[in-house]
Amino acid sequence: MTRGKNISGDFIFKENANGTLEFVGDFEALYRHDPDPWGQLGGDERMGAYYAASRQNIARLLSAHLAGGTVLEVGCGFGQVCATLAAQLPQHIFVGADISDTAVQKAQHNFPALHFFQGDVTHKNFSGSQPHYDAVIINQVLWYVLEGFEGLLNNMVRMVKPQGVLMFCNAFMRTPQRYGKDKIDGFDGLVRALMNHACARHFQLIDARLTHDETLLYDDGYVVMRRVERG
Repeated sequence: MTRGKNISGDFIFKENANGTLEFVGDFEALYRHDPDPWGQLGGDERMGAYYAASRQNIARLLSAHLAGGTVLEVGCGFGQVCATLAAQLPQHIFVGADISDTAVQKAQHNFPALHFFQGDVTHKNFSGSQPHYDAVIINQVLWYVLEGFEGLLNNMVRMVKPQGVLMFCNAFMRTPQRYGKDKIDGFDGLVRALMNHACARHFQLIDARLTHDETLLYDDGYVVMRRVERG
């Protein structure tokens, strides 16, 4: 989130007169207006290189920490990540969710063999009431759920099966953070927020890393947690 025009225009963040960013969060309008939001389809070469590295990290982590099962990607957009992972990890079943109905419809059209649904992951009625996912990936949506972070974590406690995996994957800029620093300050702030939250009774931290590659536009951060009960 550098100064100047945001990659998502003014649909997601608006720059105020004092230089601060205000969260708008109109994802439906963004997906209706922009045929390739955030360059997820490969239209932005710089973003494409970062996405390729990030998706490789996700595939590696799922292979390492989950033998098989149903995996939900939150923030699926047009479905590229689910499709990429499904091709690489046939032992898993991939499901995608996004807050934008337009994104979900396009994802379903592009990848009819997969399942996608619309929903707000911070809302209490998101995706039913029983633990039914072996893994949930919160993918590239961290800055968009800060206001509802409590609700998101409560949903994860409810949705992830015992011994299942919860994974946060997100880009972190190398310039000073301009939005949400009071809630989650960078990668270390994400780890602290997860460890200090009540959800830590239900999830054990098993992996956390911020990877730096000067050839990529962003640093790639991930946190992996295992669903357990601590008594």
